Amino acid sequence: MCNVVNTTKLNSGKIGVMEKHFLQSESWKKFQESLGKQVFEDSGSGWGFLATLETTPFGSYLYLPYGPTSQDDNTFQGALKALKSLAHQQDVLFIRIEPTNGVSASTLEYEGFVRIKEINPEHTWVLNLEQSREAILAGMKQNNRNLFNTYKSKSITIHHTSNTKKIVYLTSLLAGVATHNKINTHSATYLSKQMSEAGAILYYAVLNDPNLTSASIFSQEKSGLTNTVTTGMRNVSGSDDSESAPAIIAAALVYDSPTTRYYAHGAADHEHRKLGAGTALLAQMIIDAKDKGLKTFDFYGITESADPHHPWYGFTKFKKSFGGEPRNHLGTWDLPLKKARYRAFTHLRAANRKLRKLIKK
Repeated sequence: MCNVVNTTKLNSGKIGVMEKHFLQSESWKKFQESLGKQVFEDSGSGWGFLATLETTPFGSYLYLPYGPTSQDDNTFQGALKALKSLAHQQDVLFIRIEPTNGVSASTLEYEGFVRIKEINPEHTWVLNLEQSREAILAGMKQNNRNLFNTYKSKSITIHHTSNTKKIVYLTSLLAGVATHNKINTHSATYLSKQMSEAGAILYYAVLNDPNLTSASIFSQEKSGLTNTVTTGMRNVSGSDDSESAPAIIAAALVYDSPTTRYYAHGAADHEHRKLGAGTALLAQMIIDAKDKGLKTFDFYGITESADPHHPWYGFTKFKKSFGGEPRNHLGTWDLPLKKARYRAFTHLRAANRKLRKLIKK
């Protein structure tokens, strides 16, 4: 069944040259619409936002992933006024925001916002692409640099595509990661929509080795069709056809804004981990972003924890090995509008979180 989606542009004001996060972009709006979400846009002098209407058993709320965008505390007031008006029209329980800039935590607290556990990562890692290619490579760990410089000699080739059928290259590898780490991952349908609607680009590494005999086989059942990628073998089939192809041993999705490439999802075949294809793939995505004229590579999400047992410790270390610097956002904040029902919602959310932890044990 197809849901009817209303996308409302509430104001024709311009946000100017301010940098918006990709999750506040027109491309992300299109993706949200494809999921059946009701989406609202508004902007004025020095501010703008994209908000989705989310539903819960206790009522609905407005969610602004990495938004609103504003120039300073004063212009944030314009965004807040528009959000409160929209919230009143939609009769929501609360407003959830994740500002990346243009407002201080003290202003949010003064306005009645309460900080909650982050939804999108509060801390990220970014690499300046406005330096030379040589400087970018020199900033990487030596092992990363070596893997990038030698991957072709190992019969590895790296490709990128907008062909949504090939999303199974990534989702099959993600299935292996999910099984190994006991985590949930997005479906092929969900990520395919990110390619078709949000313009995500799929990168993948191919092992062109005619002597390959071992295999790791992952299968996915989507919409009555079986999408199978045979990693480590030479058969790769899409949702409705098959073709002869070498082994897919690493894959990733990236999103490009006018200035920034965002590294969103990535996975590599455990069987061929010694080849370092995932490292070479990420380095190639960085260099390609540089060659495209983008200014920043955003690795999207790290932990500040020094605890090696932290679930994000490993991939944080991996991301930092490519050079760059930290960038901190303000985290996730709620503005309760119907306080009694909001408290009930937060209690239910906490109980569900505890239940999920018990189920995983």
